[in-house]
Amino acid sequence: PQQGKLSRDVLKAVLLDADRIRLTPVQVYAVLAEAEEDEDGMVEYGAFLLHAVPLISTMVAPVLAAQRQAAAKRALLTPVEVLGGVDKEALDAKLQAIFNEYDASRSGKLGKADFAKCLRNADLGLTNPQVNALFSSADTDKDGNVSIEEFLAIAYEVLLTLGREKALQEEMSKSGAAEQLVASVGGAAQLLAALPSSKQAQAGA
Repeated sequence: PQQGKLSRDVLKAVLLDADRIRLTPVQVYAVLAEAEEDEDGMVEYGAFLLHAVPLISTMVAPVLAAQRQAAAKRALLTPVEVLGGVDKEALDAKLQAIFNEYDASRSGKLGKADFAKCLRNADLGLTNPQVNALFSSADTDKDGNVSIEEFLAIAYEVLLTLGREKALQEEMSKSGAAEQLVASVGGAAQLLAALPSSKQAQAGA
């Protein structure tokens, strides 16, 4: 592996295996959505941690547990509200139509570049890292393509998760709780200590 760089799959394993943090699979997805890939599909681990540590802090720090619970109640949205007034059936139909539009060969699959174009055209408000994370999650057989079945199997839950986490982070930001913790050198240091170094992560890949 490249020095200091990890694949998205290795990053996912690192986060899931970090026993002292204990993120849920849903939280891991939200964190991975912050990972910027280079042209080789690799993530610079140090840069990733700069974005990941504040987000993970709001998820797992005991000092923020009460604030997160209160924020979750304030940010409690129904699936239809999170997805801009669209229910699962309508979302699936929309995604199927756009997927088919970009599946020029009618193979029922899209490569990464066409998949990204498909999602941008879907106007879901996703960032490039989120698109990459969605592709990685949907490509369950790791053949470098995503089938419509693979895509629809996770799209609704993933988009719902991202929407709810975004609403929750906005509520946490309003309270100033996240900034208070991140400003604490001790809190950030403890979290970083719970994550492996890039060399350790690469060795465990």
